[in-house]
Amino acid sequence: MCHSALEKLFDLDPPDRTLENLQNLLRTVWSEVRTKEPYVTMFDSIEDERTWGMEGLRLLQNYGEMEDPRTIAQPYRREMWVRADLSVDPERGITASSLLDDDSSTVTRNKEKKDDTFLVRGIVDRLDIAPTTSSASSSSRALRIVDYKTGKAPHLKYSRRMNDKILRESMEQLKIYALLLRESEPDVRFLRLFYLKSPVRSDQAELLDYDLGESQSERDAQLQVIHQDLAQVWNDIHELVDTQDPLQFKPCTRSFCYCHKCRPRFVPGTLAEP
Repeated sequence: MCHSALEKLFDLDPPDRTLENLQNLLRTVWSEVRTKEPYVTMFDSIEDERTWGMEGLRLLQNYGEMEDPRTIAQPYRREMWVRADLSVDPERGITASSLLDDDSSTVTRNKEKKDDTFLVRGIVDRLDIAPTTSSASSSSRALRIVDYKTGKAPHLKYSRRMNDKILRESMEQLKIYALLLRESEPDVRFLRLFYLKSPVRSDQAELLDYDLGESQSERDAQLQVIHQDLAQVWNDIHELVDTQDPLQFKPCTRSFCYCHKCRPRFVPGTLAEP
């Protein structure tokens, strides 16, 4: 609901992007769906619904205290589906091209068969134009991927090495988006995670920013690693299917995964137990 309200906020003219209007958008979005499935049975009482609504309004207030939407130019894109058929062999992908000294990768890539690719897709919350005067880039324009998070920001309270690791892992989703956009939007450089709660105080928002690099080769080097990771996941899935060994189907505790729904459909003892 917060995502939808923030998306609709930028339909308004800049002077009208006030906190009051933003919170009213949340009320409107909720009123349109609250009597429909699955929302109609979400709360046990009006008081529970009110508590949830007040938390949503608080999150949007946190946003308004961190970023004034009245000062932001119209986003380049909002709620944008991004998708790409990635090569199973990352060395034949577009991010490998700028890392080589010749055009051989481009020629090979154009001959690639559909069966040698896998589809990856997602939704980018916001794509902003971020001006830059970088001397290492041939373009004076850079794009920033912005993603809203209603949960708490990671707590960067550890050693510098550990904090860097946490930051890299937090940015992995946005790096995937940058990889998918690389085909049509080579100017994607900056990544921004907009957490509507801080790890210390829930009444504060927090930003995490990441720069993929000034030059295209720097950015491609990072995105090539992401391509390699995704290709490895895809190959692992195929290897699991090809073995046809159900006992290799390991337990999974991720709440968003389908594992916990489909496991009960198998004969007891035919799958690896938790």
